[in-house]
Amino acid sequence: MKALKFYLIVFCLFFPTSLIAQTILIGKVVDTETKKGIENANIHLLEDNKGLTSNKAGYVIFPYFTDFIEIEVSHLSYQSRKFRINSTIYSDTLYLYLKPKVELLESFTVSADKIQGLSDREAYSVVDFEIMDDYITRLEYHGSFKNYKLSISDLDGKVLHELPLRGVKQVESLHNACDEILYLVTSSKTYPITWDRNIELGQYLTRKEFNKFVLPCKASYGILLYYVQEDYNGLKTTIKSFNKLSREVQIVKVIADEKRIAHYKEDQKRILDAARGKSKVRINGAAELRRMRDLQNEAVFIKKIFYKPEYPIYLFAQNNQLELFNHPHLEIEVTTDFEVWEKVADVNYLPNKKWTKQLVNDPITTEKYNVFEDAKGMRIERINMQTGQSKLVDRVDVHAQKIRKIRAYNNELYFLKEVAMNSRKIELVKQKL
Repeated sequence: MKALKFYLIVFCLFFPTSLIAQTILIGKVVDTETKKGIENANIHLLEDNKGLTSNKAGYVIFPYFTDFIEIEVSHLSYQSRKFRINSTIYSDTLYLYLKPKVELLESFTVSADKIQGLSDREAYSVVDFEIMDDYITRLEYHGSFKNYKLSISDLDGKVLHELPLRGVKQVESLHNACDEILYLVTSSKTYPITWDRNIELGQYLTRKEFNKFVLPCKASYGILLYYVQEDYNGLKTTIKSFNKLSREVQIVKVIADEKRIAHYKEDQKRILDAARGKSKVRINGAAELRRMRDLQNEAVFIKKIFYKPEYPIYLFAQNNQLELFNHPHLEIEVTTDFEVWEKVADVNYLPNKKWTKQLVNDPITTEKYNVFEDAKGMRIERINMQTGQSKLVDRVDVHAQKIRKIRAYNNELYFLKEVAMNSRKIELVKQKL
């Protein structure tokens, strides 16, 4: 990196100032699995038909452009990829990830006795967990009065730090925010969690502030945060970007079913009008009470079941792009300039009725996995971003009803499971993918 900085200094000294006024961007071609730089990768500047080559550490310099540039990155040992780069959002190195040309392995079975336990199943029950920077943060309790504590462990479960949560009331869960801040969530407050030598809870946010400003944020990239807003019971989803420097908010994409939204509004108005009409009349008798209860039940059915979207959307900011799993429209879409969306594949795994509607992202390898119910437990399938299909890579011999939460991290699957069916004891375990 020192050599690269020296090269930049020389570049600035010997090239005209009018050229330097334009954007000079540092790129690095990286292996998605090892996270190491790729030497001798070919970078083709599509507009100018010029070529660049990455150095031994994978670095390359892109001069001569102001806003956008389209490139194709290739290497004999890796799958080629095209990028449309928006230089205005990068304040540091631009990472260009390539996947090795390796065929997926055939499926294999991982039985329950090969699953590695990470928590003390006898002493503590794990309520929630999150993984960040190669460490696991666990929320646990023991005893009938639920004495809660936070613990930090390595990826093999060795506890490094603990914090008893004395005086913290109505503890619920953990939340890993889009800006990589971890929160302890209670019914009325949320506390940011920090740790160096000790675990500490920062200044709290009210639950209302947390629900409005933290929870809807689903992804971040550079100086941009991406929020997902749902309206009309989820029939309309709006993705917005928030620029942390300029404080500007922009609509990035809208996903909506206008016909169902119109029907939803009509039904809601009909029920509301009927309820208002009845509220002016004193209700006497069991028949009128039943009528009002039926009206309330219909409103709940319409809102929570009938008009609820069948499949959720998932949004990730990885590999220098936004990746949108637009399940309502059965499409996988990406944007590299964060303005124009491109459909890369049709979603081909939704006809499987055994899908648990869980899509698990590995933040280290950037692979995506689907979770399906299986006769013996769960099927873990890796999603191919080019075809929209998912292929079996693992089977877990633990019944899906015993699983509480699933995370993927560096080719390992972490999840909470009941010690026994209908047991209150929950343990944290992991297995290799």
